[in-house]
Amino acid sequence: MGGGRRPEGCTHGGGGPRGAHERRPARGAGAGERRDRRRPFRDHRRLDRTGFRPVLRRGDRRLRARSRGAAHLPAARRFGPARRRPPARDPAGDERLAGGRSLTTSLRWAEVDLGAVSANCERILGHLPRGTRLLAVVKAGGYGHGAVPVAHAAVEGGASGLAVATLEEAAQLRGLVDPEQILVMGGLLPEQAGAAAATGCSIGVSSRELAEALARSSTRVPVHLKIDTGMGRFGCAPEEAPGLAQQIDESRGTRLAGTWTHFAKSESDAAMTGRQLELFLDVLSRFDVGPGMRHACNSAGALNHPDFALDAVRCGISIYGCEWPGTRPALALRSVITHLKTVEKGATVGYGSLWTASGTTRVATVAVGYADGVHRARANRGHVLVRGRRAPLIGMVSMDAITLDVSDVPGAKVGDVATLIGQDRDEVITAEEVAQWSNTISYEVLTSIGPRVERRHSTHP
Repeated sequence: MGGGRRPEGCTHGGGGPRGAHERRPARGAGAGERRDRRRPFRDHRRLDRTGFRPVLRRGDRRLRARSRGAAHLPAARRFGPARRRPPARDPAGDERLAGGRSLTTSLRWAEVDLGAVSANCERILGHLPRGTRLLAVVKAGGYGHGAVPVAHAAVEGGASGLAVATLEEAAQLRGLVDPEQILVMGGLLPEQAGAAAATGCSIGVSSRELAEALARSSTRVPVHLKIDTGMGRFGCAPEEAPGLAQQIDESRGTRLAGTWTHFAKSESDAAMTGRQLELFLDVLSRFDVGPGMRHACNSAGALNHPDFALDAVRCGISIYGCEWPGTRPALALRSVITHLKTVEKGATVGYGSLWTASGTTRVATVAVGYADGVHRARANRGHVLVRGRRAPLIGMVSMDAITLDVSDVPGAKVGDVATLIGQDRDEVITAEEVAQWSNTISYEVLTSIGPRVERRHSTHP
């Protein structure tokens, strides 16, 4: 096989491998070898050294001292001009964090006063007819404040029940109140009936399909039947309500625990609100079963029409201190200045170059943006508080930052707190004011506050 192949173990042209007793003799300094056992260069391999400079070895009289830097240069060239201090501000006009200032681990946070939530609930109940119950609406993470802490505070303030939009939100509140005192108001699919029944919570029902799916439950589910009186969103038709109410109450898997409707313009249209309530009461008068707990008013309805309160009201925005005179705002939104610079006339700031300096301006960059709830509609609109003064918001809102003109804020520096909602010294910015600058409503301002914003809860009497 393979005639040209050498036998295994053979490292040379012929013969087998050598045995241990056939070691080669040690190479000595024999003929043709130097004392270090290296053969000399063959003559034909020697380089032609013609023209090569002799190698300078240590001790050779021709060895020269190594040149040491610029010692041979004149003194003026050797040392150069005297060094100067760097300018107080770099060419970009940036300013630095003051030395010794401690850094916080969070650059954006919301201070939530749970004492304000409790006090607001007490104030709302004091405005309503004696015996009216309050369902505190804590959906959407307690309107951005934190659902569980707010729910605790609302109950302490007199709320007898809680209201949410989803089954997941209801699960977060387990153990705070009796499950039946938690109303799930949002629309559900019939396929969710089993999960809804398992919560033990009261379930808002607007359709026969969901009612029938819940009726197959092994335990009786408390149902609040919603009737559409003009909102046009959820709710069964008024003419369908009496029969559906009876079906719910007589089913083995459900019982009628409440009936409700929702006002569409209770903040601005008293006539329409009155017509909605009249229709609601007329439908209930045709029931052959008890309607359970009746409720129609949201915050605006409870404020403007306390005589429409019926058995209970559902208040959300007002328990957080918004849209109700005399209540205490429960949330302050703050961040910090992370960069300061001075720009000259004609300089632009932000995406789209929407703001141009009319003169020398100190520009502060604040570590909060539209990912944290500052709407892009705020470009060149409104103010932020710095050191108790209003600083105009300039330029476009970025995902992670906004920019302010702090030229009229003496002493403003990197690390200063910037208040977007709340009080700083004698100045206050409310969520309602921010809503005007953002072309929206206070509800959206609060619920838009993103998850990167740390919630810091405290209780002040």
